[in-house]
Amino acid sequence: MAISSLHSSSAPRLAASHKSSLSKCVDAEMQDVQGQVKSLTDVNANQHQLDIEFQREQAEKEHDEAAIVHQRAQEAKALELQLLEAQAKVQSEKQAALQLEIKLLKLKGLASG
Repeated sequence: MAISSLHSSSAPRLAASHKSSLSKCVDAEMQDVQGQVKSLTDVNANQHQLDIEFQREQAEKEHDEAAIVHQRAQEAKALELQLLEAQAKVQSEKQAALQLEIKLLKLKGLASG
């Protein structure tokens, strides 16, 4: 009976030791999982920040391109206006030249008649 009483008295110590070891193992696993979660959270935050920066750069690029297109459209309109003004001036000069020809023809008609 001495052996069985020795065995039964060491069982609670082994169970407590096993429980302590298991608790340490669970704590280590929990810390590992928490570390992985933090790492993934950091990666997600960094990816989100990169996405925001990319979107900002894209918006700036689109804005710059739109500004260039607008400026070129304004320049084209200004040139079109200059062309129309020049065409109007040409028409006005043609009209003046035709009026002078009419006067000349009238003068020649009067001189010969």
